[in-house]
Amino acid sequence: MASAQVAVVASGDNYVAFALVGLGAKVTSIDISEQQLDVARERAAELRLEMNSHRADAADLAGVADASSDLVVSSNGFFVWISEPRAVFDAVFRILRLGGHYEFYHVHPFTRPWEGPVHRCR
Repeated sequence: MASAQVAVVASGDNYVAFALVGLGAKVTSIDISEQQLDVARERAAELRLEMNSHRADAADLAGVADASSDLVVSSNGFFVWISEPRAVFDAVFRILRLGGHYEFYHVHPFTRPWEGPVHRCR
């Protein structure tokens, strides 16, 4: 993870972004909410974490360079709020470098993931 370029898309509370910075990644926190990014910047400063931030919609990731990330991560089950999931996948794959990975987890508000089987994509 050391020095990997990581984009955290729909970064929300930024716990994932902060954890990745702690592992040595060079992280860009991306969210549609400037207020959310402001809170993340303040918290990162308090924790003395170096992290970039960028405001963009997950459906296009405007302003994020093509092939700029080794890893893209999404958490918080944000897909429930996305009207065009395919657009998110297209944008994510645009910013991934060749051989990069997209890791996400999705929990719908009406599910209880701790009660059922775990499914993994390979």
